[in-house]
Amino acid sequence: LLYSIASRKIKLGVFWVCITIAIGCFLIGNFISAFQVLNVELPIENFNISDVFLLFFLFFFLLAFFYKIIMECNKWEKAYLICDLCIVVTAIFTLEWYLFNKPSANILFLSIGDVFLSFIFPIIDLLLLLLGVSLIFRPAIFNAKSKLFIFILVLTGLSITDYLYFYLQDDLSYRSLILLRCLYRVFLLLIAIAATIPRSATSRRNYFIINPTFGKKLLVIFPYLAVAILIGFTLKEQTSSSTLITGNCIAFVFVLIRHTIVRMQNKDLTETLKVFNNQLEQK
Repeated sequence: LLYSIASRKIKLGVFWVCITIAIGCFLIGNFISAFQVLNVELPIENFNISDVFLLFFLFFFLLAFFYKIIMECNKWEKAYLICDLCIVVTAIFTLEWYLFNKPSANILFLSIGDVFLSFIFPIIDLLLLLLGVSLIFRPAIFNAKSKLFIFILVLTGLSITDYLYFYLQDDLSYRSLILLRCLYRVFLLLIAIAATIPRSATSRRNYFIINPTFGKKLLVIFPYLAVAILIGFTLKEQTSSSTLITGNCIAFVFVLIRHTIVRMQNKDLTETLKVFNNQLEQK
């Protein structure tokens, strides 16, 4: 990455700065974990200094791609993107928390370390996975098609590998864990490979994986599908679990917010049409 920046193969913008900082945090965290050079005891149970750098890595990595996508959106698309992500994350994470953790566990009574390890990290991984999948349905945001495919693979691969490591580390053999760690670093290597792909003058964003018009329609379906699955699962379980009830309530609030955004957009379009019609009548 540093070589690509120095040789100006990539433009030093917010995206690549965040990516470089993220990789730097990952490198420092691994160095500390491997050589135990910074034995700092944090006042957080089950949380060490290398986990802090891993958290920074995931945060800056998420920030880079979220910034890259949101800068290509208008104000309404930005609002829909944020709201839809909140809906899908709430629905999926509620099911994940209920199925893989204690169904009756309440986050308010967890230690700070457990909140980070069982709540913050999985949500960031889930957001990375959703952003990676959304790139398939969105108009191109990179100047080279090969970069788009690489970053889709990186986002989905890193998040899935993280999930496998987090939930299955107690059930997998030592050799399998080593393979997962190696696979994680292969995805990081792909980022450096993407950075070496030169910007060509003929590289334009007129390509797509799925037709953008059709892709936008599919992206609208996902939030409602996630909520429908959550409601259906809750009805099937016939339980008074605080996890499912809280998740349904939060998801319902975000759905209401989304419908409010739709009404605001329709009102804005109506006002714009009125102004346009008045201008035509004056002419």
